[in-house]
Amino acid sequence: MHKNGFTLIELMIVVAIIGIIAMFAVPSYQNAQRKTKIAEGIAALTAAQSQIEKTRLEQRKTYGEITLADAKINDLVKHGSTPIYRLTYQYHQGKQYTLTATAQGTWLKEKDQCKTIELKSSGEITPSDCQK
Repeated sequence: MHKNGFTLIELMIVVAIIGIIAMFAVPSYQNAQRKTKIAEGIAALTAAQSQIEKTRLEQRKTYGEITLADAKINDLVKHGSTPIYRLTYQYHQGKQYTLTATAQGTWLKEKDQCKTIELKSSGEITPSDCQK
């Protein structure tokens, strides 16, 4: 007698295998997503820095006179339609300024060091671990 279908044991084995695969795949996927979004934040900071320099030269303004709006920089960095970082510009003195990307939403854990990324006018990005 030939029966069609699966036994309960066969079904349980398949579910267990899927569970084991998911146990490794989901954290790996989430880490890849995290790295992608951080890279987007850093890319937005470097693009904003280039735009600030361009605006300073074209409009003959000092760093203290420039705003993100002057440089036509969108202060909200999005991944698709989801906001991931908000950019701010702070002038210090002389030719020194800092661009800051602050994470939006809950995609980063509270203690994640890449929740706030800074790009100084010298080109230094902190924390440096966010570039890895």
